[in-house]
Amino acid sequence: MKGKRKLNRLKAGILLLTGLILAVILFFIVFKGDFFIIKKLECRVDENWCRPDEEKYFLSVLGQNIFTVKIREKLSSLGEEGAYLKDLRIERRLPDKVIVQLKKRSAVAQAAHDYNSYYIFDETGTIFSQTEKDSSLPVVLLFTEFPLKKGIKSSDLEQIYQLIKYLRQYGIAVSDYILGSDYSLSIKTNDLEVLFSLDKDIKKQVASLQVILSRSKIEGKVLNRLDLRFEKPVAVFKP
Repeated sequence: MKGKRKLNRLKAGILLLTGLILAVILFFIVFKGDFFIIKKLECRVDENWCRPDEEKYFLSVLGQNIFTVKIREKLSSLGEEGAYLKDLRIERRLPDKVIVQLKKRSAVAQAAHDYNSYYIFDETGTIFSQTEKDSSLPVVLLFTEFPLKKGIKSSDLEQIYQLIKYLRQYGIAVSDYILGSDYSLSIKTNDLEVLFSLDKDIKKQVASLQVILSRSKIEGKVLNRLDLRFEKPVAVFKP
């Protein structure tokens, strides 16, 4: 009986030792050996291949371990040059290939201090390009001190985009967007000037605008100015 117990202990010890040896071998294969070293890199932007100047930012992953390599951090390190990139997805194909999938930002509007230089921003309010005027995008004229620079993310620009989006949903045509130094946003629709507050719910303000426009049309009144910044809208009608 005692001999059988000793034999069982011996077997258990051998199994434990074998497991430890296999774990060490596996560790060296995975983390120290060459089998899982990245030798191939594929880089895409949306559905297209990366340009050489885009791919170069990720070439440093070659020669690194496929399990421990950190690629996502490189997106934030690109600064202004990579401001047009919104997201990065990584696909690891064992044993030695990494696919980097980049997603570009989508332009929703352009901001400017004057009518000479325009800054394109996306739905998150992130400025990612400086260019000439794009006639397909709405223009938001900002007060001079408002910071405009590639890579900046602005909650105010994000709110302005929300306003643009809701106005489109309600079918309200707008010719001008002007942000004042008090952060009130003025728009022109036909001959009507409307003031919005970026600190209040944008959707509710647009809904109020739609109701007031419909009511004034039914009543045969012509609005000249509408201020939605206060709890109760202030309307000025043409005589």
